[in-house]
Amino acid sequence: MAMLRAVQQVIWLLSFFEKASLPQQQPITLFINNNGAIDMTKTYQRHKRAKHIDVCHHFIKEKVKKREFTPVYIPSKDNIADLLTKLLPKETTRDFVMDLGLCGPGDIGSMWL
Repeated sequence: MAMLRAVQQVIWLLSFFEKASLPQQQPITLFINNNGAIDMTKTYQRHKRAKHIDVCHHFIKEKVKKREFTPVYIPSKDNIADLLTKLLPKETTRDFVMDLGLCGPGDIGSMWL
C-alpha cells in the first residue's frame, strides 16, 4: 500500500512539473525495501493474502508494465527515506542526516554522543 501512495504522489508531481514546463525523464525509479511488493508488480498471479489490495495492485502493475515506473529494491540500511518514516538507531540517524546534507560532522556536536 505504501508503493501505491508513492505512485500516486509521483503522478501528481509529474503533472505539476509538466504544467510548469519541467518535463521529467521516464521511467521513474521507485526505491522499495520490500521484495514481496516488487514481485507483485511483475507477476500476474492472484495471491491469497492480497485480495484486499487487488485494485490498487493492478493499478501499480499497469504503470510498471507501461514503463512509467521501475521498482528497484533498496535495503533498509541504505534507504535514507527511512529517516523520515521510522525510528532508527542513533548511528543510522546520524549517517542519514549527514548523507542528506542537513548537517556536517562538525555541526552534530554532543547531541549524538
